[in-house]
Amino acid sequence: MIALWLVIETLLIIGCLIGIITQILHGFGDIRLGVYLIQMIVISGLSFLSLIALSVFIHILVNNKYLGYFILLLSSLQIILFGLL
Repeated sequence: MIALWLVIETLLIIGCLIGIITQILHGFGDIRLGVYLIQMIVISGLSFLSLIALSVFIHILVNNKYLGYFILLLSSLQIILFGLL
């Protein structure tokens, strides 16, 4: 579970670096690293960590791989639609 979270955090850090480089290349010099650090890496990272924990929990409870995927898809849609996360 920690390995999945580290992969997500690595992708978020790469996305932050790409955003910073894009801002610099377009001449925007007011780069706020705190916004990137707090919003992208910490808040988004914790949201993904809770989704990873939910995924592992569902796949432990359901012994069928495809049924676990379907239940996770339904629960993710519910979280998105009702704004629970």
